[in-house]
Amino acid sequence: MNNLLVVPSPDTQDANVSIADWAELSALFAADGSTSREDVVRALRRDGTSPLVSEETAQDVFKELADRASCAITSGGAMTYPFTLERNNTYLRLNNFGPNDRWRRGFVYNFLLLVTRASMSSKERVLAGVDPTKIFENLCAAVLQTFWGGASSHSGAMVFGTSAPSASSFKSKVEDLCTKLGEGGGWREGAVVPGGGDGKLDLVAWRKFQDGRQGGLVGFAQCKTGVNWDQHLTKLRPLTFCRKFMKLPLVLEPVRIYMVPNRIGRHVWEEHTGNAGILFDRCRIVQYADGIDKKLLVQAQKWLDEAVEQQKTIMKRVSRRP
Repeated sequence: MNNLLVVPSPDTQDANVSIADWAELSALFAADGSTSREDVVRALRRDGTSPLVSEETAQDVFKELADRASCAITSGGAMTYPFTLERNNTYLRLNNFGPNDRWRRGFVYNFLLLVTRASMSSKERVLAGVDPTKIFENLCAAVLQTFWGGASSHSGAMVFGTSAPSASSFKSKVEDLCTKLGEGGGWREGAVVPGGGDGKLDLVAWRKFQDGRQGGLVGFAQCKTGVNWDQHLTKLRPLTFCRKFMKLPLVLEPVRIYMVPNRIGRHVWEEHTGNAGILFDRCRIVQYADGIDKKLLVQAQKWLDEAVEQQKTIMKRVSRRP
């Protein structure tokens, strides 16, 4: 695993977002459970950043942290952000600080934070036998289902992508989806199964009517992790997907949705929404993270615990260097 506590460069477009992630991780791993604005300035100065740029960047970082603190609240009103801002928003402190619960408070937020910053390459991401990208897909399905109104006889969500059961072929997934939606007619004869296995579609959510007629609210979602998540914003085309694989296209084109564990900055929000549809970044995901299956959370905790232990090992190794 890569070192999570390497300070990101202040020269990138999303520096305030990535350095805010660093500040949160620094607090989580710090003995006193805190990070100050001065800590950010000192870290940037050590990497050769000028005093003026360091001060300006640190101010922007703590504005971003304040924005996160105000947004990370569940739909039920529970606080999901694991930190508190103090001293006129210049000091980030862990909530309910204690050695045994620092990774349990705001657990879903912490999991998404580490998935954002850790390597998601196929060779490095699996820890303790758990693939976090599959956990993330299933977590997003639960979140999307809650956002779409919850599970009922006329609403729900399904995982369509690579984390779905391997025994389910692409064709059978399309058949199942059409049955659940009550339209689409099933698999189009002669359609060719895509090489990627999911046709760029990871999740589907729906809300239909008791009358059984077509034209319900359907959402098609992509879930992306890793450093290149913003290079796939326009890849999912719901109308094309339906025409290629269903006997009949859906009466109404599904809403496009894009879900990432990252925090997305305000400076690109409007553009990314235009390209990808409804955005779910880290804070929006935790807002609807009520009611996630406990078995899924156990697996997520297993991965998180191992990631934390690996980072602690890296920190010890770095501290021994002359």
